[in-house]
Amino acid sequence: MDPDDRGARIIAANAGFEIVEVEGRVWFFDRRTRGPGIAAAVSGGVAAITLINAAVMALGNLSGAGLGVSWWGVLALGGVAALAGGICRAALALRQRRVGQRRADMRPIVMADRATGALLDEHGELIAPLAQVRAGRGMLVGSSAPALFLRPPGVGRIEVFRGSLFGGGVERAQVALAELGFSR
Repeated sequence: MDPDDRGARIIAANAGFEIVEVEGRVWFFDRRTRGPGIAAAVSGGVAAITLINAAVMALGNLSGAGLGVSWWGVLALGGVAALAGGICRAALALRQRRVGQRRADMRPIVMADRATGALLDEHGELIAPLAQVRAGRGMLVGSSAPALFLRPPGVGRIEVFRGSLFGGGVERAQVALAELGFSR
């Protein structure tokens, strides 16, 4: 079964998480890009600030305002801005590649096989029978967005979906998990 199949049904998608079903097999994917997203935001901000400062200093030098900065300082700030801009561009390219990656090339968080009634790990190994796996809401330390977890017996909770303060909650995915047979 291919999670990129034309018959694939996206049950829920939000905040980088996807729940996809094809012919009775449900995949839980995580497309989040923590590192590249943060690197793009920080380096983009540094690039913008240093570029603006370099422009102000250059205008000050050209106008004779005597800001006390040499042309070497202006060039150094321009170099920092160019370097930060390059890092931002590379980070955005990494992020875009992850978002556009085929599901078949990604490792799922877990899989649920409805035909056999089993919860499987990313390698297809049995974790627990679906009837014994509870699903429920929870919160994560460091995040104000609600999340959905699967709780197989004898295993810690597995985050399979996350809401977003801006993109919506977890209600639709929670209903979908109940329809898939996960107990609450």
